Formats: sequence, C-alpha cells, structure tokens
Amino acid sequence: MKKYLVPVCWALWGVVFVALAGVFVNELFNPTETPEFSSEFGALVVGLLLAVHAGVGLCLFWVARRRSSGGLIALALLLGYPVVLMIA
Repeated sequence: MKKYLVPVCWALWGVVFVALAGVFVNELFNPTETPEFSSEFGALVVGLLLAVHAGVGLCLFWVARRRSSGGLIALALLLGYPVVLMIA
C-alpha cells in the first residue's frame, strides 16, 4: 500500500502546485481590483499559499522517507481534497 501512496501523493501535490502557480501568474498579469483591496492582494495571498504548499511538500518528503502509513494516508486526503474541489 505504501508503494502506491507515495506516487499518488506526489501526483496530487504536483496538480495542486500547477494550479496554484497558474493562479499566481494570472494574478500577477491580470490583477483583479476591488474598492476594498488593492490589486496586489490576490498575488500576495496566492504567494503565501504557494509557500504553505511548499511546506506541505517538505512534510510529504519527510513522511515518504519514513514510510509512515498514517502520514501518507493523511497527506493523500489533505492533497486530494483541493483536487476534488477543482473537479467539482
């Protein structure tokens, strides 16, 4: 089971990373502006999400090296949730 969860987790991490990077580039070149927030606020928020996602990637690397079943299952569920929401 562990040998299947590691590639699945990395694939899910990659899908979410590509989506976040695409949104970040879109916010940099086509900023949305509202009266409440400046045009750079969206890029700032997505940039912070990219930093958090990099931390999740480090956690995934650590858990994959330890071959922790519980950690891999938890990260698969954590990373699968945004993918399911993107599909829905």
